[in-house]
Amino acid sequence: MAAAIGCEDLASGGGHGLYSIRFCQKYPKLSATVFDLPQALEAARETIAVGKMGDRVSVKEGDFSTDDLGSGYDVALLFNNIHGCSPDRNTELLHKVAGALNPGGLIIILDQIAGRVSGPAARALARLTGLTLFNEAGGQTYAFDEIARWLTKVGFANPFRINLPKTPGFGLVLGTKTGQGNG
Repeated sequence: MAAAIGCEDLASGGGHGLYSIRFCQKYPKLSATVFDLPQALEAARETIAVGKMGDRVSVKEGDFSTDDLGSGYDVALLFNNIHGCSPDRNTELLHKVAGALNPGGLIIILDQIAGRVSGPAARALARLTGLTLFNEAGGQTYAFDEIARWLTKVGFANPFRINLPKTPGFGLVLGTKTGQGNG
């Protein structure tokens, strides 16, 4: 989906589509494409219809690991994905996301992030969640420094972290696509 002048486009993974819908409700010039597996998009289609957002939120079926993400996006949300992938696979995914973004585009990663959790209960919960990810899904949590290295490697500048104090262990990592190449 190409970005239109005066309009921002958003690419996001996430079957339910709620993040895209909420962003589009808040920002009237925003349109979004939810990219996910066909079975996951069933919920998104229902949610988009209930929210009467079909004119601004669309779906694109695909698999991050094998399919093209499209291009012309200004923002990409990568929410709750990296914990399920190896470092190499995450680097490949971030490279694909960089290729889908316009120069100056923003990536926003939301995930469980290792380290920098305050308080003993929050630290215990974060570690337990990391252990559960490993045992149940073969995944793991990654530290901000590692995520920032991946982002820099594929063409994102100035990665930074925003902690989410109400959600212990979770945070946002943002980076801006440089204007060189496709990441």
